[in-house]
Amino acid sequence: MRAPTSLPESSPLWDLWLQTARRFPKETAMFEADSKETRTFQELTEEAWAMARSVPDLPPGSSFAYYEPNGIAWIRAFLACQARGWVALPLDSTVPEPARAKEASSLGAHYLWQQNSLLPLRAEGPLQKNVLLAKVSSGTTGKPRVVHLRPENLLAEGCQLLTSMGLKREDRNLGIIPMGHSYGIGNLVLPLILSGIPLVCAQTFVPSQIPKWIRDYAITVFPAVPVIFRALSELATPQDLSPLRLAISAGSPLSLEVARRFEKRFGLPLHNFYGTTEAGGVAYDPSGEAASQRGAVGRPVVGVIVDISSQGRIRVKSRAAFGRYRWLTLPDLGRWNALGELELIGRMGQLVNVAGRKVGPAEVEAVLRSLPGVTDAWVGVEKRNDAAVLVGAVETSLSVEAVLDLLRERLPAWKIPRCLLSLKEFPRTARGKIALSRLKEEFRKVEPGWSKPQSAAG
Repeated sequence: MRAPTSLPESSPLWDLWLQTARRFPKETAMFEADSKETRTFQELTEEAWAMARSVPDLPPGSSFAYYEPNGIAWIRAFLACQARGWVALPLDSTVPEPARAKEASSLGAHYLWQQNSLLPLRAEGPLQKNVLLAKVSSGTTGKPRVVHLRPENLLAEGCQLLTSMGLKREDRNLGIIPMGHSYGIGNLVLPLILSGIPLVCAQTFVPSQIPKWIRDYAITVFPAVPVIFRALSELATPQDLSPLRLAISAGSPLSLEVARRFEKRFGLPLHNFYGTTEAGGVAYDPSGEAASQRGAVGRPVVGVIVDISSQGRIRVKSRAAFGRYRWLTLPDLGRWNALGELELIGRMGQLVNVAGRKVGPAEVEAVLRSLPGVTDAWVGVEKRNDAAVLVGAVETSLSVEAVLDLLRERLPAWKIPRCLLSLKEFPRTARGKIALSRLKEEFRKVEPGWSKPQSAAG
């Protein structure tokens, strides 16, 4: 096989990867914790090059979809795309194989890598010139969207996060968050490519395996979602997380309760991180105090400008966001605290008239999430007897009555949800977000008379 090199259509990210691989050729780049397979930087480079050369000549800018789980095969496919100038479109590996071609085509993919062969698709999307990656949003507020990123966007995001989080070549990342999601791209993939920070990853896991992996693989940086940190803080047997130095929480709101439980259990603060598919990293808490003491997500990431609009929506200007360097208005609501830290209030949503007054679900949800003993919360609007009412759910071991007592100390009666459920654990998506369709099924289990809050079995 000809030595890996660059082609005229290769992306700048491939060139940067080659520089990294030449610096550390014999050092291990990837560890698979579940399969025990490893790859050096040189081996990964040769495998990615072989894959890129094995595929027929596709036009540069073709969208190349693949459904690999976390691991060596995922990185190999991503690097192969960079070597040939294709747009990498990593998708959820849990999607059943028969449904993959249809989904990939609907998201604009021209080709699908499946069973080590290339399947042409009937995508109507145009070739994307000077685009390296297509991120897919979680679809929390509607149909998933595809966000295309150029070289300058990915390079900016990588540099911003490496600087803001103080990540070093000596670090080692534990990757259990999906590598193809925006969070995984920024915190796992880019540090590996740009700085050669080795990556230990797993396709499946249970929380009790994580402390052992941290010790066995000398993990120093662990980005995860709040539900994972909650599970770690509730492990029955004593655990040691040495040599971990940095635990980063993102993907969904981190409650005061989870941040405090984790820090008390392990003597290690949780560093809040807030970003979006559209804008990349937005805010980060380098001290770990914003989350556990004030419920904030921190200050703007290095190189990112953040503003709050007159409607309370977060506005971002960042070179990590696709398109020109301009303001991007997000659907999230926020405010600044007295220390200049960003606090998330919720997402832009409808207001509901209660007793002739307007109240937003996001405001009530934020208050619920700040209550002691509550690890997460959700508030929405439902129709009851042709009138709009607030309904809510809390993730807690407290009773509904105990939660209401705490809530009445902080909110007037007209802002308190008419139906409130208490669940020990919320149903979750693979990204750690609340699975709203399954959560709403819990509401259907209670009696239809929502004039009195009722509890559902957790």
